[in-house]
Amino acid sequence: MSQILRCKACNSSTYYIYSQKGTNRYHYYVCLNAQKRGYHVCPTRNVAAHAIENKFMECLRTLVTDNTFDSERWNILTLEQKITRVKSVVKKADFDAHNVTLEIILLNDESHSLPLRIDELKRIPAHKKSIEVGKEPFVRQDLILAHQIRELHEQKGHSLPRIAEWIELAHARVCQTMNMLNLSPDIQEAIIFSDEKRLFKIPEYKMRPITAEGDWQKQRALWDSLLQSIAQ
Repeated sequence: MSQILRCKACNSSTYYIYSQKGTNRYHYYVCLNAQKRGYHVCPTRNVAAHAIENKFMECLRTLVTDNTFDSERWNILTLEQKITRVKSVVKKADFDAHNVTLEIILLNDESHSLPLRIDELKRIPAHKKSIEVGKEPFVRQDLILAHQIRELHEQKGHSLPRIAEWIELAHARVCQTMNMLNLSPDIQEAIIFSDEKRLFKIPEYKMRPITAEGDWQKQRALWDSLLQSIAQ
């Protein structure tokens, strides 16, 4: 849903992330503008993934008379099939934090708004999506994890060694993952939002020279070169 869900207040895309505490995972969508410039600039910040997804599907089922969106049929589809089906009828979905509404714009430009409750969207219960997350390219998983670690460290005040214990990674590996945040915004957006199949073929060690490069133009050259090498 991150490919169509936008933060209306910031006119910005969102991206899907999760945090983990013990065996529990908490999933939500974060405004990309808030991530880049700080939570203080965005009234949306983040919303619970399960809540916004359920409201989106509830609204979509009233708009589209297609058996595909029937709950029973929908649940047997793969994640890729669900994304393809939604994108075949929906242009975008705007979450308006000021009016607390979700506006769905169909491909025929019809617009429909659904009122929401902000307390419901901020409640983030644990639920299992490890299978779906596991289907994402490793480079995307690493970048999303890096953003989540930074939020736990900077916004929540948890130490990196403590976070490493929670997610069962060595402290050195956590620091290595955090280096993904050194990537330029355009490369990060490409990793998070792109449908590029070559992302699945990028091992972690090949990202190290790119994350170690401080010049964003040189980063872009290294990134393009990496993608071309995979294509060959």
